[in-house]
Amino acid sequence: MSKRYLIIFIIAIFILSITSVVLAADVHTTTSVINGVTVKWEYNIDKSNQIIDLKCTNPTELTGNVTIPSTLDGLNVVALGNDAFTGATNITKVVIPSSIKRIAKNSFWKCTGLTAVELGSVEEINAAAFADCTGLTTIKIPKTLKGGLTIIDTSIFKNCTNLTTITLEDGLETIPTRLLAGTNITEIKIPSSVKTIEHDAFLDCKKLTKIEIYDGVKDIYGLDSKEDKVFTNHNDNLTIYCYKDSMAAKYAINHNIKYVYLTKNEENKNNTVNNTTNNTVNNTTTNNATSKNNTIANTSNKTNTVNDTTIKGGVLPKTGIGFGLIISIISLVGAGLFTYLKYNNLKDIK
Repeated sequence: MSKRYLIIFIIAIFILSITSVVLAADVHTTTSVINGVTVKWEYNIDKSNQIIDLKCTNPTELTGNVTIPSTLDGLNVVALGNDAFTGATNITKVVIPSSIKRIAKNSFWKCTGLTAVELGSVEEINAAAFADCTGLTTIKIPKTLKGGLTIIDTSIFKNCTNLTTITLEDGLETIPTRLLAGTNITEIKIPSSVKTIEHDAFLDCKKLTKIEIYDGVKDIYGLDSKEDKVFTNHNDNLTIYCYKDSMAAKYAINHNIKYVYLTKNEENKNNTVNNTTNNTVNNTTTNNATSKNNTIANTSNKTNTVNDTTIKGGVLPKTGIGFGLIISIISLVGAGLFTYLKYNNLKDIK
């Protein structure tokens, strides 16, 4: 190997090393104020110039009700990162804005003081997102949640020992993998909008004794399997309330689960109750909001100003040694060592 080829080789390695540094992902940082606390954030930016992988780096300082910002540094926040609020034991309520579509794994792990969560319009919730939230007793799953997730070994609400009431919003179409696994719910109604129930959706729900499944469900994972792949390790008294000849009835019969046939009148009754409740709440909310707006308009002509509590902290490059930089250093050292050894081996060859 001639010296000329060695030089070309070294130049190529150098170019690749510089490229890896340039392409290394930067972590951006900023701050905002929540309940008088300056919250420190880290995040990445996706191809659509939106904030993803949002993470609070001082979660133990947060207290009380926390509303996650929908924008930071003028960019929309669309996804929380892994361990976004892990260990924030002093927060009691979390409000997730409608801009956020993804909650990554372990996002609220060990938030033991958390008693209420508003999930907004989230579409994806990953493994152990609310694991060990022992203060959580109730939660409502929004209709925007999508299926098709691969959640392996760990359920979303793992060790949420006091979570006994879960409401599924009408309009939800899929019960995702392990969504309710390991929870202590005793009964639940599957909305008529649901079409699919995925793998291990009710795994280890050992206190669940009553579930209503209407005939809108057309796909239950493992229907024809010899093993029960939806209600694994269920309570012996689990009873599926369903329609005769429905998918749910077939599943119950195939897997030797107790069942009771419903009539259409029972479903209509349930829907009427839900619609009446929703309409009452909506009308009350609308009337209250209208009254409030009229009162403000009549009592004051001043312009109301909402102060933006976001502190523009700037966008900083990733702190510490990035992956690309490590590769660059290794490449340069390797290239230098290779060149040194080759030169010593070839210098006496004419």
